[in-house]
Amino acid sequence: MGRRIYLAVVYAVVLGLWTFADQKSLNLFPRSQDEPAQLGFLVLTVIAGFAVGRWWVLASLIGGLLPLVYLQETGYLGHGFDGADPIAPSSVSELLWLGFALLLGVGIRRLWNYLRPQVAGAA
Repeated sequence: MGRRIYLAVVYAVVLGLWTFADQKSLNLFPRSQDEPAQLGFLVLTVIAGFAVGRWWVLASLIGGLLPLVYLQETGYLGHGFDGADPIAPSSVSELLWLGFALLLGVGIRRLWNYLRPQVAGAA
């Protein structure tokens, strides 16, 4: 159980750093590598959901919400995705999509746990 909590916390921290860097326009990757990095983060999100395997992994989305709230409260008008406030429909929808990706990983884990005994028994 402790390992799952640690994985969820690590994912929340990484998500928070990623969100803060995106809002502050910090170029973590060159422009040519921006989309592959986003796809890689989406794959990491599914893997995190799979590794934790519980629905409460959705609580790690708070890690992405906290930087948005902080920037909003300090009056920062970040670039975001559409030049709007940090807490904008585009930012919230991104967190929702990440939540769906986390739940996809949890669903794959549930399917894995369901099929594993049946495959082992057939061998």
